[in-house]
Amino acid sequence: MLTTPEVRDHISELTDVGALLSVQAAATARLLQLDTPERPAITTGRTVTIESTISRPCLRYLTGTVQQPNRTGSRFDIYLDAASTKRLRSDQTSLVQDPR
Repeated sequence: MLTTPEVRDHISELTDVGALLSVQAAATARLLQLDTPERPAITTGRTVTIESTISRPCLRYLTGTVQQPNRTGSRFDIYLDAASTKRLRSDQTSLVQDPR
């Protein structure tokens, strides 16, 4: 079994983007496996409510259906339901740009 320094050395020597993305995907998958007991299962088609920890306040507590994950599976697209879409459309404060 490789030691952590050996793994880091190997990764730092990779020159192919595809190989590096493969390592990143494997590391993300492993992190998700280790974190599974702490997290609810997020699967395509599941109905979800966006939590209060999301950075854009206008999206907090909206509901929708989980779509496809990103390449690493760490984020998902959410297809908002009709009520959330209407709420977002009518929320005038959501049109204000973040000054940062």
